[in-house]
Amino acid sequence: MPLINLSKITTNKAFGIWKINESLNVINHLNKVENLNIDNRIIEKKFKEKVAARMVIKKICENLKLNYYGIKKNKTGKPFLIKNKAEISISHSYPFAVALINTKNLCGIDIEKIREKVLKINTKFLDEDERKFVGTSRKKNTIFWCCKEALFKTSNKQNIDFRDDINLKEKKKKIIGKIKGEKFKLSIKEIEDFIIAYTN
Repeated sequence: MPLINLSKITTNKAFGIWKINESLNVINHLNKVENLNIDNRIIEKKFKEKVAARMVIKKICENLKLNYYGIKKNKTGKPFLIKNKAEISISHSYPFAVALINTKNLCGIDIEKIREKVLKINTKFLDEDERKFVGTSRKKNTIFWCCKEALFKTSNKQNIDFRDDINLKEKKKKIIGKIKGEKFKLSIKEIEDFIIAYTN
């Protein structure tokens, strides 16, 4: 079973992780029988990620007893459930796809592989205090990048500057984030050499 983790955090919130190990034929079959309607003419890896992410959403809907009628995107590209007001967030970085649903509040999730290149771009998304805190640790830099991506996904706003508009602090080993002044707590998970960050 490719869904390796599905956690019901509260009665109104759950997230899931899918590790993609299926062949293209199996993914095509899932896309068809589950009525996911993902265009299979795109790059194979991206197609698999999109199908897996939709399957995670479907599994979470089952867990939270929500009807699943499909997913659309709004004008800013943010995904939403058809005929349901629950908030959703999706992320994928091959071979993983992750998703989060919150039936009451805004939510965001992100997954990133720990890579050296994050150190080369951290001035673009971290302010001076944040850079001092994470230093040259690839893992800490990736955690902060994931947290900022997760916070960005909570918003319908455009033109958000990751360095200036999204701020992070660690308090008692918990990460607190603010986007345009709105505060969120974030949880971190590590799987293999990937980091997952999601809003509480």
